[in-house]
Amino acid sequence: MERVQEHSLLRDFRLESGTGEIISPMDFRGRRNLVIVFFDPGCEQCRRFLSNTAERYGDYTDLNTEVLAVGEAGADQLRTLANSMGLPFIVLADPDGCALSRYAQSVPATFVADRYGEVRLAYSGMEADHFPDQEVILSQLDLAELECPECGAPTWFP
Repeated sequence: MERVQEHSLLRDFRLESGTGEIISPMDFRGRRNLVIVFFDPGCEQCRRFLSNTAERYGDYTDLNTEVLAVGEAGADQLRTLANSMGLPFIVLADPDGCALSRYAQSVPATFVADRYGEVRLAYSGMEADHFPDQEVILSQLDLAELECPECGAPTWFP
């Protein structure tokens, strides 16, 4: 199966959150931009990225964005992790890697999509750095907010 790439559409999945809710990227379609981060709860770089994202979460919400952190672990383990780290965003359990396999070959992987589900950034952990810089993510979201399909503003990418 071909993985999610830039300018493609997000693929759907339904996973359990730490609060027991079943969440899907489609729950946000037409309403919020999304950052989806696939991570390994035992990876120090993953934890550091999640912590940095939590610190910048206000910047994400200012850009009409929700963050979905998808961990390769059970809901109980991820609930404990989210509480201990004080993560303000949604953490989802993907213990069998089913959602991950629809998006990327391995963790970590980060995807940024506009509110219509178009992927603006697809970043694999196989890159030199495991995660994109927060400023790179935020600039993609800022651009997505500037482009306004419902008001007829032109798209800015080639």
